[in-house]
Amino acid sequence: GLALIYVHPNFRRQRIGTSIYAALQEQGPIELWAKPGDRTAKSFAESLGLKARLLVMSAEQDPNDEE
Repeated sequence: GLALIYVHPNFRRQRIGTSIYAALQEQGPIELWAKPGDRTAKSFAESLGLKARLLVMSAEQDPNDEE
């Protein structure tokens, strides 16, 4: 399976992410995940018509940890 797709900031707002999402959706249902506070990812998901359906709680992460 595919775990991560990332569009570099220099190439955003060109419908690349939307095109990738549409192509993947043709293969079956997919999930889009966003980190808490990642407004860009959340806004992208909302632009696709997606709505949050899951809240995952965890211990605080080191703010320097990118994952």
